[in-house]
Amino acid sequence: MSSNQTPPETSDSWCRKSGRRNTPSRKELTMIVSTMPDYFDAEQLLEQCRKQGMQVSRATVYRTLPLLCQAGVLRVTAFDNGRHLYAHRSSDDTPQAEIYIVDCGKVLVAPAPFLARYAKSVTAKAGLELVSQRLQTFARCPKHNTDACSSCRPTLATSETSA
Repeated sequence: MSSNQTPPETSDSWCRKSGRRNTPSRKELTMIVSTMPDYFDAEQLLEQCRKQGMQVSRATVYRTLPLLCQAGVLRVTAFDNGRHLYAHRSSDDTPQAEIYIVDCGKVLVAPAPFLARYAKSVTAKAGLELVSQRLQTFARCPKHNTDACSSCRPTLATSETSA
C-alpha cells in the first residue's frame, strides 16, 4: 500500500455503496487487495490469494476487480497490449503520469499537476464537461539489453512497480 493511498475500504462498505451482496469471497478479496502494492494485475491477485490459503476461482477475481473499480476502491489502467493493471485510489487528487516501460513491464508514476488544468481547459474549449483524465507514456529503456533494467531508477517518479 503506497503512502498516499486511501485507507482500506471494507467489503461491507463498498458492497453497500454499490448495492452488492457482501459475500465471504468479497470480504477476503477486499482484505487481500488492501495489502497489494500499486500496480498489480488479476493474476498477481489470484496468486496472492492462493498464497494466503484463500480458495477463490479465477472468475471471481476477474469479476470482483471491476466492481472494486466501480466502487472507487481501485482504479484500472488499460494498456494497448490488453493488459489491465489495478492500483489503489490515491488520497490526494494530484494527477499522475504513468510511464510504462515496455521492455520490463514496470510502471513508473510521476506527479503531473498540470494535467487537470490542461484537461479542464481543452474540454471547456470544446464545450464539454470533463469526466476524467489520464496521461500514459510508453517508453523503452536504452540500457535494457545491457543490465536487465537495473538502471530503471526514475528521478521524477513518486513510486515504481514491477508489474
